[in-house]
Amino acid sequence: MLIGAFACHEPTGGMKEGDRADDTASAHSTVGFSHTGDLHSADPLSWVWLDNGYRYSCGLLTNGRQECWGREEWARTAEAPSRVQFDLSGWSGCGLDAAGRIECWCPGGAHQACKDVPQDGGYVQVRCGDYGACAEDGEHRLHCWGYEAFLAPPDEPVDDWDLEINGGCAVVAGEIECWGDFEELWAMSPDADPLPPSGGGFVQVTVGRSHGCALDKVGEVHCWGSTGLRERFPDPPPGPFVRLETYNQISCGMREDGHVECWYHLPGILDLWSWPQDEVWAQFSLGEWDGCGVTVDGRGLCFPAEFESDGEQQVPDLDEL
Repeated sequence: MLIGAFACHEPTGGMKEGDRADDTASAHSTVGFSHTGDLHSADPLSWVWLDNGYRYSCGLLTNGRQECWGREEWARTAEAPSRVQFDLSGWSGCGLDAAGRIECWCPGGAHQACKDVPQDGGYVQVRCGDYGACAEDGEHRLHCWGYEAFLAPPDEPVDDWDLEINGGCAVVAGEIECWGDFEELWAMSPDADPLPPSGGGFVQVTVGRSHGCALDKVGEVHCWGSTGLRERFPDPPPGPFVRLETYNQISCGMREDGHVECWYHLPGILDLWSWPQDEVWAQFSLGEWDGCGVTVDGRGLCFPAEFESDGEQQVPDLDEL
């Protein structure tokens, strides 16, 4: 869920509304797109942000509409005529309107993210993790709801943050702080690094089902935790990278030239999936076993693993919207 070197939430530099001017590398890439342009532009429609749920996906258009496709009954619950930012997890999602008010939808049965949603406005980002969600206010502090594992985020302002089904992690003054039910999963492999790295200097953090990765200020990636096969999560390729994305058992990074590289170890499953190397990306996201992204010329593309390539991830034709 990120827009890399070309547009980390907005073109060039990675800045968005609510980001700190001295932290251009730490735009909240894993949280969603914050649209600050003309929502009623007469220019031809193009995609600015795509994200994946479980067997459905959504995208924001340059006119501010959120369009969704895939599993029809799920997609219908997520669409909106005007939204400035949204985030999908596997079974639920949340979005913001122009006043920073939150709306969440839970078509997959994980209804915790839809309970006790804050009713005030002024939020700059919202993020969903199936069994809970968090929103970032204008002072960069997190407000979380849902399952108990989500309810203890850092008290301090955050520079970047991410959620998964078991809780979340944040960058606070360059250090990684996590909350929730991760420790047993991170330590499933006796060879794994069971805790996030220390020492400071981090600008972004992402978390998956049983591993996490962090990006430091020189573009190197540091991962910890285990694979779904109870093995050490593989080491990332050498940097520099400009943005990261993690979901479930996969992590990927975007290079400065807009190309994406992924690392994971799930033989027999993800042997059937890889990130396309013939496109230059402005933004990309990961789903359960699939990915979506926006190219630098505004095209939206999704690509599922072969074992679920049933047409549900076909991005709508802009001429038909």
